[in-house]
Amino acid sequence: MKFQEIEKAVKNASSISINTSGKQYNFFKYSFGEHGTHIPYTLTIEIVEGLSDIINRTVDYFDYIVSPEPGGHTWGLLLGSVLKKDVIIIRNQTTDIDCSEKLVINGYSQKQLIFPSISPEKKVIIIDDVISSGATLRSIVENTSASINGIYCIYSKNSEYQKIINEYAIQIHVLTEGSRL
Repeated sequence: MKFQEIEKAVKNASSISINTSGKQYNFFKYSFGEHGTHIPYTLTIEIVEGLSDIINRTVDYFDYIVSPEPGGHTWGLLLGSVLKKDVIIIRNQTTDIDCSEKLVINGYSQKQLIFPSISPEKKVIIIDDVISSGATLRSIVENTSASINGIYCIYSKNSEYQKIINEYAIQIHVLTEGSRL
């Protein structure tokens, strides 16, 4: 299935350069990602329908959707509404005392992710927006005690997610993949 609206958003994303620890990192502001400010309705529909279709075809049952801030939780909330599932948000600042914290360093930043406690007998899926280095997903997989029945993302900048599949034996489904297509 081709996702024309996502591909258009990827191609039209503006570029910014971030200086972290003396290194320049080129970052794209995808409208559907953490720095996006305008998401066209047609793009929202394409993403929600695309992800919900793949989820319905690839996973039989799950208790919760788990999604990280700042970009993934928007899509997790929308999919929770469509799929009639509760959403657990992995925050990037402390909001609860019943959680654990983990420092995550990705290609351009470091952030503290806050993992709420999830019962180990629960089954979850993970929803995120963009896969770059895979650091956020690795952290979620390593710090979630529930059984992970799949990871679903809108866009992967490269094939880095294949390493996560091989490392953890968890299926990852992306709607679109490629270096700026």
